[in-house]
Amino acid sequence: MAFFDSTLFYLIIMVVAFVFLGIICSPKSAGPASTKIVAMTVAPADAPSSSTVKIAALHGGDISIERRIDLRQGDTVNLVITKFDSHVKIVEKKGVMGAGEESPHVAMALVSCIGQRWYSYRFESEVTGQWCTFEFTNVVGNSKQAEMRL
Repeated sequence: MAFFDSTLFYLIIMVVAFVFLGIICSPKSAGPASTKIVAMTVAPADAPSSSTVKIAALHGGDISIERRIDLRQGDTVNLVITKFDSHVKIVEKKGVMGAGEESPHVAMALVSCIGQRWYSYRFESEVTGQWCTFEFTNVVGNSKQAEMRL
C-alpha cells in the first residue's frame, strides 16, 4: 500500500493522463481530397479582359464562376477543382487550342461539386499566369469579386 502513496505512482498516473489528453486533442487526419473537371462556356465579349474572378452562389448549392480573358477563336477552358476539408483549389487550364489572334472573351462555369458552407479558395489561372485567394460562403445571394495578381 505504500506504493499508492509514493511519488512514483502519482508520476505514472500523470504521464498516462497526458498521453490520453494528447490522443483526444490531437488533430484529426485530413479526409481525402476530391477532384472534378468542369468545362467553361466561352463566348466573345464586348468589354476588355480583366484581372478579376467573379463568384456567385446560386439556388440549389451551385456556384457561378466568371472570368474575362483573352482567348483565340476555338479555345476551350476547363476548371480543375480540388476540394479539401476546409479549402478549395481551382486551376483554370486551356483545353483545345484555337487559331487566330487573341480577343476578349467571357468564360463562365456552373460548379455543383462544392458544398453549401464556408471555404477558403485559391484560384490559379494557367491561361494568364495570375492567381488569387479569397474566402466565400456558398449561401444563396452571396457574391464576391477577387482581384488576381501575378
